[in-house]
Amino acid sequence: MTLARPIILVVILLFLFTTHASPAIHGVPQTPVALGILGEGYSTPDIVDPELVIGAVLNVTVVVDNIPPIIDASQGGLQGFDISISYNSTMLNVVDIGLRPYYCSSSDGCLYSNANENQMLILNNTIDSANGIARFAAITTDPGLRAPDAGVLFKISFKILALGFTTISIIQNVSQLYGFSNHCAQFLSYAAANARLDNRRPFRLIANPSSLLFSPDQSKSANVTVYRVNSAGDGDVTLLLSGIATTQITYSFNPRTASLNGPHGVFSFNSNLTISTSPGTSIATYHLEIIAQLSSTLNQLHQARLNFTLYVGTQPGSIPAIITPIHSPSFQGSDSNTLTTTAPRYPSLPLLGRFNIITATIAGAPVTFTQNVCGGTAPYQASWKFGDGNYTTTKQDREGIGASTSHTYAAPGPYQVNLIITDGTGQTFTTSQTITVSPIPQASPLMGTIAAATVVLAIALILAVVYIRRRGRS
Repeated sequence: MTLARPIILVVILLFLFTTHASPAIHGVPQTPVALGILGEGYSTPDIVDPELVIGAVLNVTVVVDNIPPIIDASQGGLQGFDISISYNSTMLNVVDIGLRPYYCSSSDGCLYSNANENQMLILNNTIDSANGIARFAAITTDPGLRAPDAGVLFKISFKILALGFTTISIIQNVSQLYGFSNHCAQFLSYAAANARLDNRRPFRLIANPSSLLFSPDQSKSANVTVYRVNSAGDGDVTLLLSGIATTQITYSFNPRTASLNGPHGVFSFNSNLTISTSPGTSIATYHLEIIAQLSSTLNQLHQARLNFTLYVGTQPGSIPAIITPIHSPSFQGSDSNTLTTTAPRYPSLPLLGRFNIITATIAGAPVTFTQNVCGGTAPYQASWKFGDGNYTTTKQDREGIGASTSHTYAAPGPYQVNLIITDGTGQTFTTSQTITVSPIPQASPLMGTIAAATVVLAIALILAVVYIRRRGRS
């Protein structure tokens, strides 16, 4: 009894370990796939770049991570996708989209760059610039090309139409990812992350007052405020005054250089602009510009400029209204422009099919085919064309492997077999293979001679045995 208890305890512990510590892969809930948008050449989804001026091209990639691993030929990996993207059509215009190898190459991390046109079925390629929606859908017809790792699904090229801030969003209620289970596509759950584009100038300037009226030999001041617009404005900012073409006018900023740092809450600073005229200053209107320049670069796209007018005269006069900053039109976007309320829904998996030959292909003998139907809407009709002028039609009530079909070829040779699958909604999918039917095997003359000789020898041996036995009796 004392020996039996430890044995029972060990058995229980082994059972708990094998059933709980090492669960079957099929029983593990699928962790959502990560789906997102990245700017090509940018490390984060936040694309902040004042150099994306009007007319420039921005390439973004739709990326995926945490794809289910490929377990075997029947399960795992990513077989395809159907992604709809919304964007601000006043700021962006789609000029290209896709996964063609020369456009979305393996060096770009594109997952399907090795697939040819026969192996990658393009389900949809829609560019709708007016409404700001682009849709691209593709699926591999060769399960061996399923994507097992993280990478790029496809690329989009946008032309910049204006400066501003907007989001580039995945429309989640219509976008789908297609995994692979039981030899067929399946929907995968995913979590989406959107990209944000900000190509505005990094600063905004305000001067108070916006102009000054002088008499010769006089000094006056204005307050200049520099505001941080986006992260491109973080750093040391230097102020300049341009447009003065005479030594009779001098100026100074106090401070001339200051720092902006959004992560630390420093979003603006004030500087005092003092302008002085000498006794010999010419009476005129001087059109000047206040410039805020990022100290770490001389690139003018990392500046902000503000008109500032200086009037030098002997009599007081009217000063015009506040001069607005020099900026290109700035279109403000929001995180809510995903257009999810008006977009249609695409609930069905795409219709796919393939067939296998499970017997030898010999003339005069039945050749057996099996079909596998995935996606679409049941029931299905399978129309076979065997390549020799014969055809047949079968029915299938549900997706998966259907009933086998046999056909006998009268003569050897190559034949192209076509299978056309039609689902319950009228969608069709066609797949084909070329098979080679071998001639009926013929018996070799040598083998026939050997067989005949063997029979003769066997008969002779039997007769010899009978003869010997009879002589022995006599």
